[in-house]
Amino acid sequence: MKRFITVSLLVVLNCAFILSQDFKKVGTTGYVFLEIPVSVKSSGVGDAGVALFYTGADAIFINPAVTGFMSKRGAVNFTFTNWLADTKHQSGAYTLRVGNLGVFGLGFIRMDFGTMQGAVNANPDQPGNYIVTEPFSANALAFGVSYAKMLTDRFSFGGFVKYVREKIWIYKSDNFVFDVGILYFTGFRSFRIAGAIQNFGVDSKYIGDSFKMPSTFKLGIAGEIIGDHTTPTKLSLSIEALHPSDSPEKLNFGVEYTYKNLLSLRGGYKLNYDEENFTFGFGLSGLNIGIPVNLDFAYLNFNRLGSVVKFGLGVEF
Repeated sequence: MKRFITVSLLVVLNCAFILSQDFKKVGTTGYVFLEIPVSVKSSGVGDAGVALFYTGADAIFINPAVTGFMSKRGAVNFTFTNWLADTKHQSGAYTLRVGNLGVFGLGFIRMDFGTMQGAVNANPDQPGNYIVTEPFSANALAFGVSYAKMLTDRFSFGGFVKYVREKIWIYKSDNFVFDVGILYFTGFRSFRIAGAIQNFGVDSKYIGDSFKMPSTFKLGIAGEIIGDHTTPTKLSLSIEALHPSDSPEKLNFGVEYTYKNLLSLRGGYKLNYDEENFTFGFGLSGLNIGIPVNLDFAYLNFNRLGSVVKFGLGVEF
């Protein structure tokens, strides 16, 4: 109990410290599509997902160490989101437990920025004198492999190596980034702590200009105040602090109530964001259409920018 209280106080103090910092880092990195949350379940609880218990194959996008606690042999997950400014965001993940070797995974993220009308300046000495050219498209892509292993019944680690690419018309930029994470059960009830570093890599270039990767450090705690992580009915709480490389520090809060492993109700709140604040969502598990299917929904509020609705489809076997 004393150890749990000490760890919890350290996490809270770290959250308070990073939120007190004022760093002017906005617009200093590329590949910002990697910062868009992928998991629908995690988004429902305010994206406070780094210390959640196993959420499905899409856990590789939150904290790859979470998949180390996967109990089934395999899992597949897809997400679909109409993002801001008429863009589209999709993802897919597949995880497979291979005996005592651990859990291997594959995942991809695709961002479609749509088609735009091209134009060129006919005379550089007279700005504004444009000639319309052919339309062009812009998109971004990430895909890679993950690995996680549960070293004990209370600790797991994982990693995710990703190839990333952004393309606008005939120009493109690509690179490799990686994620690493850990998940540790404290021994006090089902409370756990977790940490992850996402999108860490060397600088990349676009038409000769170099830029940094959108790396993020995440630290969180989670646990159940009703039941535990294995019971069919439970009430879970989670807190997550984020230290991004290109924006001020942030803090996410989440709550999830699960009834008999059939229905999950979720809510969350985000602090220190420019536009985002509350989220909510729900999930339906074990729907039998020949195979057990999980459906998830999340709503994200962006104030002046409107809102975003996310859908997820998952299967475990």
